[in-house]
Amino acid sequence: MRDGRSRDETLDVLRAASDVEWESAPDKGQTDSINQGLRIARGEYVCHLCADDVLEPNALELVARAFAENPDADVVYGDGCFLEAG
Repeated sequence: MRDGRSRDETLDVLRAASDVEWESAPDKGQTDSINQGLRIARGEYVCHLCADDVLEPNALELVARAFAENPDADVVYGDGCFLEAG
């Protein structure tokens, strides 16, 4: 997990999550921070999710199914929904 030196409570949340590997470092904006995070990511699959994003129920199950049904696929993506507070 990567944080671009947030000024909100993100670092407190990360420090409290002892099972999460993370770093917080300066960057040149959100896109640079995302790219830095993708460069250090490990694993067969990588997911980018901003701190204020949420996944729909079963989203990761659908991703796993999409990769299983399309073994030559490099990327799986979906549509986004925008929510606004009251």
